[in-house]
Amino acid sequence: MNSKLHAVCDEAGRPILLHLTAGQVSDHKGARELLPWLPKAAALLGDRGYDSNWFRNALADQGTVPCIPPTKCRKQAIDYDKTLYRQRHKIENMFAKLKDWRRILAWLERRGGTIDDFVFPSRIDHADHVSTRQYARLVDEWVTGIGLHREDYGTHSLRRTKASIIYKQTGNLRAVKILLGHTKIESTVRYLGVDIEDALALAEGTEV
Repeated sequence: MNSKLHAVCDEAGRPILLHLTAGQVSDHKGARELLPWLPKAAALLGDRGYDSNWFRNALADQGTVPCIPPTKCRKQAIDYDKTLYRQRHKIENMFAKLKDWRRILAWLERRGGTIDDFVFPSRIDHADHVSTRQYARLVDEWVTGIGLHREDYGTHSLRRTKASIIYKQTGNLRAVKILLGHTKIESTVRYLGVDIEDALALAEGTEV
């Protein structure tokens, strides 16, 4: 038997209400349970599973505009704010984060520990985090284990790799500069090894 989680979030995607039901329970029943606890809001975004006349009317009675796409079986389509509905991705992001944290908690339960523990504890003192030297040893083992040359990799190169990926995907040199904690954009250019032509073009279009 599986389960279903009904959730209400604020405009930033932070959970306000959570209601757990059996997996076969319809969205309408979940909405009925959450309705008395809904905070005052100008609009409520929901997927088409929550499309029902009684729920729309109940929201209207509370002064909340329902932004819910109609089900395909409706004889008469109901209009909704499609631009506003795009913000519903925030609750999907919230569910994705919950799943990530659930995996971390499951790993902690198998390993034995609490959420306050370090993910990579020290070998000597489990109440402390792994040392930079031990971290370097671990990276060395990972690199060697997959058949790469250990002299070409180190802990610092992992930090640079992420910054390089962000730069390649966005082209935003200023954002990378902030993430790396550099005070001058020239330092970021040298750190990433950006070509001089690209650097000049980016520098001209970047506000510092």
